Amino acid sequence: MPHKRWCAVAVGVAAGALWLAVRDGEPGPGPLVNLTNDDYSFPVPARRPITWGVPVLYNEGDKPAELLDARPARSTPGLRVLKVLAAGENRGNHFIAGTREYPLRPADRIRGLRAVNGFVVAPLTTPAGKQGVELVFVLQMDRPGRYEIDGIRVRYRVGGTEHLEDFRFRLAACPGFGKAAFGGKGNDCRLPPPRRD
Repeated sequence: MPHKRWCAVAVGVAAGALWLAVRDGEPGPGPLVNLTNDDYSFPVPARRPITWGVPVLYNEGDKPAELLDARPARSTPGLRVLKVLAAGENRGNHFIAGTREYPLRPADRIRGLRAVNGFVVAPLTTPAGKQGVELVFVLQMDRPGRYEIDGIRVRYRVGGTEHLEDFRFRLAACPGFGKAAFGGKGNDCRLPPPRRD
C-alpha cells in the first residue's frame, strides 16, 4: 500500500510539472515596451497603399530581442496589411507618422527600413537601442469609409523564449476619392477618446 501511495504522489508531481512547463511555454509578455501611447488619424486615398509608422518599441531587457511578426491586434474588416517594415538606430532623427502613398517619396524615407521579420532590437541601455524600433505598416483600403486599428500584436524572441504581446497604439484612416482623400467637409477622421479597460 505505501508503495502504491508513493507512486500516485510521484505521478501527481510529474503531471503538475508537465502542466507548468506547458503553461510557461506559451508566449507571453517580455521586455519590449512602448514609452508613449500615441493615436493617429488622417484622411487617405482609397485603393492606394499608405503607411502608418507611429508605433515605436523599446527593449528594457538586457538581451537583444528578435522580432518575428507584427500585425494589428484588432482592425476594421477591409483594412489590408500589405507589409510591415522596421527601422532602428540607422534611421537617424527621421520618423514616419503616416504618409498617403507608398513607396515613400525621398523626403519621407528613413534609413535602414527593412522587413520586420528577423529585425533585432538592442537593449535600451546600449547606444544601438536608444531609438528603439519604429514599425511601419503599409496598408490599403479599397472602399471609402472609416477604418481603425486598435493596438498592435508583436511576436518576438529573446534567447530561446518566445513572447507575444499587445501594445496600445491606435489608428483611424478614412479613405476617399478626389478631395475627400485630403479631408475637409464630410471626412472627419478624428479618433474617439481611448477606452478605459
